[in-house]
Amino acid sequence: MKTSNPAQRDPVTIADVARRLRVSKATVSVALRGKPGVSQEVAARIRAAAVRMGYHLNPLLGIHMAQVRNNRRARFQATIAWINSHVSIDAPRSTVSYQEGLEGARRQAEAIGYALDEFWMRAPDMTPQSATRILRARNVAGLIIGPQPAAGGHLDLGWEHFSAVALGYSLASPELHRVSNGQRATMQEAFEQLERFGYKRVGAIINEENNDRVRRAWTSGAWDAYHSRPKGSRIEPLLFHERDNPLTSSKVADWVRKFRPDGMIIEDYVPVILAGLEMLGLKPGRDIALVSRNVHEGEKLLAGINQEGAAVGAAAVNFLVGMIQRNERGVPRHPLQLLLAGTWQSGLSVIERSPAAAGAP
Repeated sequence: MKTSNPAQRDPVTIADVARRLRVSKATVSVALRGKPGVSQEVAARIRAAAVRMGYHLNPLLGIHMAQVRNNRRARFQATIAWINSHVSIDAPRSTVSYQEGLEGARRQAEAIGYALDEFWMRAPDMTPQSATRILRARNVAGLIIGPQPAAGGHLDLGWEHFSAVALGYSLASPELHRVSNGQRATMQEAFEQLERFGYKRVGAIINEENNDRVRRAWTSGAWDAYHSRPKGSRIEPLLFHERDNPLTSSKVADWVRKFRPDGMIIEDYVPVILAGLEMLGLKPGRDIALVSRNVHEGEKLLAGINQEGAAVGAAAVNFLVGMIQRNERGVPRHPLQLLLAGTWQSGLSVIERSPAAAGAP
């Protein structure tokens, strides 16, 4: 029998809350754990009643149940949609980073009991309204917005029906929670790694279109490195634009002649950059260090920063599942950013010498 002394009262149970609200224990359990299957309104009413009644989840029971769940195969929970906004469904297939994110997300989703389906927003006759209807009809609980075709992307959907998180910064509107590599930190890490290896004059070549996709993180990191170095070691970044100011081997050669870098940080247009160095008789690794801001696993020639695309995709799934379980839907009032660090990957284009061996003071 329950005592009338509040200090000695038996703990409030799920059954108590269910009886008070005249709903099933399963409904209360689903609402309190933030699982799909209960409307937002009902879930909010149940949680409010549980707080008023003094219900507290037993943390030891939670740990025990987590161990039980981890020791058995993950049960199906819900479906997550990966939103592909490119002009054709196969357009991003050649982009390694896109594929790494997608596959990392799919593996993590399957590991914790979620299905991940790629959804093409540009299918014939697809509209925001029809896309929303199709996603809801498929019982999609959450959306991962894949990288957009260009910077400043806009996506129109019935956001109030979904939990959603964006990969990277190319989606400008709406402003969702984001999961990404920390690109500014990646640029800084590239400079710092070359400095550790004794390289003193380091410059960067930056594609302004890609720079716009990451909200100018590349130039931000490059100019920060520029101003943090002695004046005699400062090298202005070489900026180019694919349409308005294309990169050529001659421009690369002229920039190298002017600033005499012993290290370069690049991302794309590698054949053009190599041709520019060849015009000057320079060989990466032997005469000049060449670092990529975005190398991928298995790369042998270029050293650089692996942005861990698969880990970013997996982190997006974990972030999204937490939102689903908390019934957080719609465009957030205070968008959060989860930034993952990259990792250094050795390659033939950088001699990993000690500063002392390089003649550093």
